[in-house]
Amino acid sequence: FLYERALEILVDIGNIERDTLIFAQQQHVLRIGLTHLYQKYFTPLIMAIHSQYADTEINVLVSDSSHLETLLNNQLIDVALIQQPKRLERYRYLALPAVQMAAVVHRSLLPDGVPDTMTLKQLGGLPLILLRRSSGVGTFEQLMDQLLKSGTTPQVIMHVSQPSVIVDWIESGIEAAALLPESEVCPSQLRNSVLVRVSPDPQVFFPALVKLTTTPEIRGLEEVMANGYPFVAPKCR
Repeated sequence: FLYERALEILVDIGNIERDTLIFAQQQHVLRIGLTHLYQKYFTPLIMAIHSQYADTEINVLVSDSSHLETLLNNQLIDVALIQQPKRLERYRYLALPAVQMAAVVHRSLLPDGVPDTMTLKQLGGLPLILLRRSSGVGTFEQLMDQLLKSGTTPQVIMHVSQPSVIVDWIESGIEAAALLPESEVCPSQLRNSVLVRVSPDPQVFFPALVKLTTTPEIRGLEEVMANGYPFVAPKCR
């Protein structure tokens, strides 16, 4: 009981501090951490926040989820748009719908044509570039677990933390496949590779909006999210 009441008091103090700063300076800095993993997925949200906070300075730091969790815990950012953390004790979070997994495959690896879908076992037989965060357990470990359960021993040739870099390198000539959130790939922009859905989807990509339990309410952000998210499918850019 005391712990819960103390959290409420800390939130109230934080709100008073925030309101006082806004009153004194007529502006406030909103510090957002955005993971590489969901840059395109969260673009409509960033646009909505920009519109909602027209008179506010917005600082966005793009990094991997593990680094952003560290910044969040050290109160160096106000909110993180990241892969849902494994341990949630210190956080208040809004879990968003899981993002479908898709494979980006270099065309040379599909001599018999492009299938509608591929299984993890089929993909595990190809040279793979897998996502991997800088520290801690994340999507890499989940992907490896799912690949091993599918009955294949994956041939991982490279680890990279950023989906857009992986796509660029496969397009540039690395003959490999990658397992990525479908939201981060624009099929119309692919020339030397193709996008193939993974079926059945192993469900490993879980975006979330996360902040500390002690962080004051970010006023206006709730209004932005009120109608649900994603608002619309992310556009290819």
